Amino acid sequence: MKIKSVHIKNFRSIYDQKIIFYNITNFVGPNGAGKSTILYALDWFFNGNKYTQLSEKDATFGHSKENIEVSVTFDNLTDYDREIIGSQYVNDDSNEFTVWRIHKMLSDEEILSANVKGYPPFSETKASKTATEKKNNYQKLRDNMPDLGLPDRKRQNDIDEALREWENTHPENLEDIEESLSTSFKGFAGEGRLSKLFEYTLVRADLRANEETADVKKTLFSNIIERVVDRQLASEPLQELFDSVQDKEKDIYKKYYANPLNELTSALNEHLRQYSVGRKVRIQPDIAEILPPQAKFNIAVIEEKFSSNVENQGHGFQRTLLIAALQLLSENASTETSKELCLAIEEPELYQHPIQQKRFAHVLKKLTASSEKKIQVIYAAHSPNFLDVEKINQTYKLKRNSVENDDIHTEINNISDQELLNINPNKPDLIKNALGNELANGIFSEGVFLVEGPNEVAYIDALTEKTDLPFSLKGIEVIKCPKTNMPFCIDILKKLGIPIKIMFDNDSGFETRMKEKQKGDEKKTKELRNQHINNNKKILEKVGIDIDTDTNGFILPGNFGYVFVVSDTLESYFSDNVVGWEKLMQQPDVKKNSRIYQEFINSSQLNAFPKELIDFITNDKFFV
Repeated sequence: MKIKSVHIKNFRSIYDQKIIFYNITNFVGPNGAGKSTILYALDWFFNGNKYTQLSEKDATFGHSKENIEVSVTFDNLTDYDREIIGSQYVNDDSNEFTVWRIHKMLSDEEILSANVKGYPPFSETKASKTATEKKNNYQKLRDNMPDLGLPDRKRQNDIDEALREWENTHPENLEDIEESLSTSFKGFAGEGRLSKLFEYTLVRADLRANEETADVKKTLFSNIIERVVDRQLASEPLQELFDSVQDKEKDIYKKYYANPLNELTSALNEHLRQYSVGRKVRIQPDIAEILPPQAKFNIAVIEEKFSSNVENQGHGFQRTLLIAALQLLSENASTETSKELCLAIEEPELYQHPIQQKRFAHVLKKLTASSEKKIQVIYAAHSPNFLDVEKINQTYKLKRNSVENDDIHTEINNISDQELLNINPNKPDLIKNALGNELANGIFSEGVFLVEGPNEVAYIDALTEKTDLPFSLKGIEVIKCPKTNMPFCIDILKKLGIPIKIMFDNDSGFETRMKEKQKGDEKKTKELRNQHINNNKKILEKVGIDIDTDTNGFILPGNFGYVFVVSDTLESYFSDNVVGWEKLMQQPDVKKNSRIYQEFINSSQLNAFPKELIDFITNDKFFV
C-alpha cells in the first residue's frame, strides 16, 4: 500500500493543492515557498497533534475561519491490507482507499473520515449529533423500513452496533459513502487499522541524528529494528527471569515481614470483632507485578577505546550516520505483514559536501528501487544532486504567489507523465541526453536563460556580472541547450513554472561558412538552410512570437523582449560590434576557449558591448 495522492486544503501557505506521489517525490523551490509545509501537513495527518498542534495561525492567510483538511489516497492494496482495513471500507476488488483528517476551526475539533462501504439510508442516523436525535432517527428508520428487521434499541452505542451488524450481514446492499469515522474508525492516528499498515517518519532539518537513532516509535532506527529484529524473540526467557525475581521477592517479604504482619493482623482482627462479626482482614505485602519491558536498543559511537553518545558528535557525522542507517534500511527486505514506510526528509543536503550529497541521493533511490522494500521517499531539497532529470515528472517546483486580497499562496508546478510523453513521445531519453544536470540547476533557479552552447554560457555569465544586478543575485541560471532541443526545453520549463529568456543564432551566414570550408553541395546546402529556418521557427512558435524574415527565410536579428536573435552566430556578432574581438579571434588556440572569452569580457567596459544585448540581459521580461 502506497500513497497515490495527497490533497491539502488551507494548511499554512497551501490553500488548495492536489499532488500525485511517486516512489520518490521531490519538492524544490526557494526558502519559504512551502516545501516543508507539505511534509508537515502529512506529519499532522499521520501523527495527529503529537508533533503539530494546530490553531488558526496554521490556516492560509485570510482563511483563518475555514477548516484545515488533508486527505490521502492509497493504492496498490494487498490482500493483507484489505483484511486489516476491513470489509466495511474496502472489498476484495478495491485497489484504492482514501482517508482525510479535518481540523474544524470554529469548534477546534478534529475528525478522521474515509471513503467507506455503507448503507445510504443509515447516513442520517449515523450523522446524528445528540443521543436523542440518533434515537429519533433510528426509530424513524424502523418505522419507514420495517423490512430491514432492525432491532429495538434506545442507547446510542446499541444503535451504532445494530447498524454495523446489519451492514456486516448485508454486504450486497452497501455502497461507497462518506462517513465520519469518529465512531467506526477510531484510533487511526494511534493503534487503529491504518497504523498497522503504514508508518510516516519525518526527518526534520533541525532534527539531530541522536533523535532518529533513539529506539522509540516512528524513528529511523526503530524502523530498521522492526524490519530486522523480532523484539519478541527473548520474551519467554525474559518472562521466566522476571517470574523468578518475583518469586524471590515474595520469599524475601515472607522471611522479613511474615511474623510482624501476622501479629499485626491478629491484633487488628481482635479489635474488629468488637464491631463486626463473621469477617476478618489480613495485612499482606503489596507486591507489584513485574513485567519485562519491550526489548530496546541503542547506538554508541566507538572511537579507539572510548564510547560516547551520538548527540555528542558533530553535525556532519550525525548526518553521515543517518545516511548509513538509510542504506542499511534499503538492504533489508520487508515481510508481507510489515508496515509500508514513508520516509520524509527535510533538506537532505544539510551538512553534506557534494560527493556525500550524491551518495545520499543514490541511497534514497535504492530505498525505493524494489516494491518488496515497501518504502516511499519524500524530500524537500535545495541541491540539484537530489534531482533525477530522467524522472523529472516526480519533481514539483514550488513558489509563493500573491493573489486577490493580498493573499499569499503556494503555487505548485509539475509536468505529468502524460504531458512528458506528449512533448516528445519518440525520444524518452531526450531530457537526459540534451540537458543532463543543466536542467537540474535550472529547476532550482528563479529563471532560466537558454543559450545554445558552453561558449554562450561563458559570454552571458561574464557580461551579467558586469551589470548592476548580476544573474547570480537574481537567481537566474544560464543553461546551454542545442537549438534543436530548445522547443522541448521550453515546454519542460514552462510546465514547471520557471520563467525563461532565450538567445539563439539565426545562422543566416551558414552558406558563406560552408563555401569557405568547401563543404557541401547545392542539395546539402538547401537541406541545411531549411533545417536552420525550421529550427528558428519552432522556437518562436513555442514562445508565441512572430518575427519578420529576410529574403532567404531567416528571421531578422534583434531584441524581442524575452527572445534575442543573433545575426548568424554570436562570434560573428561580437566581431562586428565589439572593438578588439576580431583581433582576439585571430590569436592561436582562442576559438571555443571559454576561459579566454571570459577574460576578455572581464577586462572590458560594459559599454564596449552592443547596447541592445545589454538591454536584453538587464530587462525583466521573461516568457512564463
